[in-house]
Amino acid sequence: MKKDFGLYSILALILFCGYFLFLGSYPLLDVDETRYVDMVRTMLKSGDFLTLYLNGDYFFEKPPLYFWIECFAFKIFGRTNELTARLPIVLLSILPLGLLFVLCKKIKNSTYAFITCAVLLTSLEYILITKIAILDSVLTSFVSSAVLCYFYTFFTKEKNKKYFWGLTYIFAGLAVMAKGIPGLVIPAFSK
Repeated sequence: MKKDFGLYSILALILFCGYFLFLGSYPLLDVDETRYVDMVRTMLKSGDFLTLYLNGDYFFEKPPLYFWIECFAFKIFGRTNELTARLPIVLLSILPLGLLFVLCKKIKNSTYAFITCAVLLTSLEYILITKIAILDSVLTSFVSSAVLCYFYTFFTKEKNKKYFWGLTYIFAGLAVMAKGIPGLVIPAFSK
């Protein structure tokens, strides 16, 4: 029972914060949120998953990963609305939260990990940015995951370090695919 405290407590904390509540109950907020959802609709309609279009013109300013994730969600749920636009972003924001929990548990214990995750989940900016379908949310998730995997290399056995180095590079690469150069620069300078 005591072993399951960490898992149950993090699930309770996510539910307590209402992480998944009301995702589709308010309209698209940010200018970028509406623009990106429209670009995903265009991508689905045209069937061209390599070229981004904004108002009929080519849009080469952003990498495609975010748009592919949104397309996948729209295809799975069969509709394009606020809920299906925001749900993948919320699910991605759980990735660094889980890594933070595992790292803190490895460093100290489950209670320390629970308190650390609770502090993150009570941060207003974290809650707000992970409930808006914009590129910064995806960038934050992957960069945070890359940095956490990097820090995990200090606390793991020598034979396992290569796996966490690999994960660090994978998450940094996904961050680049999500937002471009900031996905590489931020993890590189956090060392």
